[in-house]
Amino acid sequence: MSQLKHITSKFFKSSFGWLSLILLLAALQYAQVRNFSFLNYDDGRYVADNIDIRDFSWSGLSKMIFHPQYSDELIPPFTTVTLAMNYAVGKLNPSGYHLVNLLFHLANIVLVFFIAGRVFKRGDYALWVAAIFAFHPSSVEAIAWVAARKEVQYTFFYLLALWFIFKYWDEQKMKWYIAAILLFVVSYYSKFAAASFPVLYIGLALLWKNKKNYGRILLESVPFFIFPLYSIVLMFYNDGQVFDLVNQVGAIGQTNIENSSVTPKGEIMHAGFSLWQKIILGGYSFMVYLYKFIWPFDQQIIYPYPELNEMDSLPFKYSAIATLTFILVSVLAWFGWKNRKRISVELIFGAMFFLVHIVLVLHVLPLGGKVVVADRYTYLPYLGLSVILVWWLGEKFGKTQSIRMVQILGILLILMNVQLIRWIPSWKDSGSIFTHLVEKEPMYVPARISLGKHLLDANNLPEAEVHLKKALQIDPDNPMAYLNMGTLYLKRNQAKTALKFLAKGATYEGEKNLIYYNIGQAYVQLGDTEKAKVYFQKSLEADRFGSITHVTLYSLGQLLAKEGSVSDALKCFEASLERMPDFIPSFVGMANTYIEGMYSPEQGLEILEKAREISPEDPILLQAFCQVYLTINKPQKMYETAKLILSKNPNNPMGLYYRGVASVMRGNPTGCSDLVSAANAGVAEAEAYHSRHCR
Repeated sequence: MSQLKHITSKFFKSSFGWLSLILLLAALQYAQVRNFSFLNYDDGRYVADNIDIRDFSWSGLSKMIFHPQYSDELIPPFTTVTLAMNYAVGKLNPSGYHLVNLLFHLANIVLVFFIAGRVFKRGDYALWVAAIFAFHPSSVEAIAWVAARKEVQYTFFYLLALWFIFKYWDEQKMKWYIAAILLFVVSYYSKFAAASFPVLYIGLALLWKNKKNYGRILLESVPFFIFPLYSIVLMFYNDGQVFDLVNQVGAIGQTNIENSSVTPKGEIMHAGFSLWQKIILGGYSFMVYLYKFIWPFDQQIIYPYPELNEMDSLPFKYSAIATLTFILVSVLAWFGWKNRKRISVELIFGAMFFLVHIVLVLHVLPLGGKVVVADRYTYLPYLGLSVILVWWLGEKFGKTQSIRMVQILGILLILMNVQLIRWIPSWKDSGSIFTHLVEKEPMYVPARISLGKHLLDANNLPEAEVHLKKALQIDPDNPMAYLNMGTLYLKRNQAKTALKFLAKGATYEGEKNLIYYNIGQAYVQLGDTEKAKVYFQKSLEADRFGSITHVTLYSLGQLLAKEGSVSDALKCFEASLERMPDFIPSFVGMANTYIEGMYSPEQGLEILEKAREISPEDPILLQAFCQVYLTINKPQKMYETAKLILSKNPNNPMGLYYRGVASVMRGNPTGCSDLVSAANAGVAEAEAYHSRHCR
């Protein structure tokens, strides 16, 4: 017992012992994210709809980096590469994506500890900085949201690059400098906010390290400027790529896409403000970030821009807070200049680190988007404020009242962990995070739409209708609200009502590929196949990023197969699989076309076997196998496959139907009860089969 006590005491006297405890507690706090879902806010674009991540070959990697699917958007290619690694291992299981985010965070805690130790030259102070970084609630967004992978990933490579710069300054060995450049490149192409690195390099060299060889410092910083400057050139001169897969399939019907110039009000965007208003908003954001560092409560996934008042001005609170910011910054700058010879190097490092990183996200520069502040933007900048806080408390209490410093930081960490316990579960799925946002921002239309879409996907149509109607009440011109209302009525098999909403949405810019696709589905419900084909064609032409091209081609193929246009149907299925090689419904559609249209069940079965190599337990695929076994009269195989379907979902109506049919075919009358259950669940084939064979 005494030996165990000695080992334990020795462990916690070591900085690495305490660091291990911080890592363990952080891992336990965030372990729940492995059970979280993808969100219907950007996760689709980064993962589910991102064709690039599905090909982890050399050619696929080349496409991710040089010719990405979303070529005119700021989706960094090396983040896509790590998402592709996730897909190669676990397909679209969100657990792996969340765990990788968490692993990046844990690795970043270690790097923060080493860098803070380099700044303070004290292990205890470095531990406090690492603990604040580990448990600050503003980091939750960067860890629990898959689309925020770029935050934790770029931070990892950024801090590694900074560490190697320190080694280069200490040892003057070129290998450390080259390593720093390579790591910076990976960081930059993980998130373009790493463009701050060359500015930080110059500032730290001149002020923190007090280097005097100005020419050499500038020369050594040049490689770090190359890639950000190159990206700026591309931003102005690269128009991006628009996919034109329609020509691969051939025109089917005549189309005349409406080129509407009407834009809905929607959400307020950065571009809608004047330069002076952007400066005010930048000042407001700066003060909010300072405040939320010390009082990290009331987080939300989106902090929308404010609406302008009747005089086209920002609400008074934004101007007032911005004024306080400018006064505060001026006073601190004056104080810093007056005491420049006595300022601590730790304070210089912390202030410089925070300012260099936060200035890029104040949205004064033309880099803004939909939010006035965002918690994930503080993931790396708060390292600078953590250094300042620990330094200040150390100066005030560290020498004579160290217990007071421990008490203050301990209370702060307890508050942070209390908020973590409250905040992390809110990221479980789209329903929880957008329910929270609707409570915080009841008049924010995108929150209502995202929550409504989540409820639609869960088939909770009454609740979805409440939020979508409220969205249209707030913003009567929002195309996404009309799109989702149309989807709602399609789910209710009320195609005519759905068309009214979808037609209204089609008169505005935005999401026309989805709107046209749903209009096509409405005409399918109405039995007007010619109009359905026209609108599927319009969807293909409007799908500039190809996000639903594979789905539209599949639906078009299904329509053509029913009409008996077998060759055109197969061409659609093939094009769909070329676009999305693991899209199981297109395999099934192609197999059914061979079986029913070309009377070749063997060839259809061969296609399904190829699909089984991709997703062996996909319920749609297993149902297709059952149908083939029914066609070729193999009840035993149909029974075994139906059992596999029901092992995943005991109430699957089609699983019950096929098990019932297989049982009856094998002479077992107990299968009739399965047919009754399937019929009660709405499977018309089950009722018909039961009436023929069970009475």
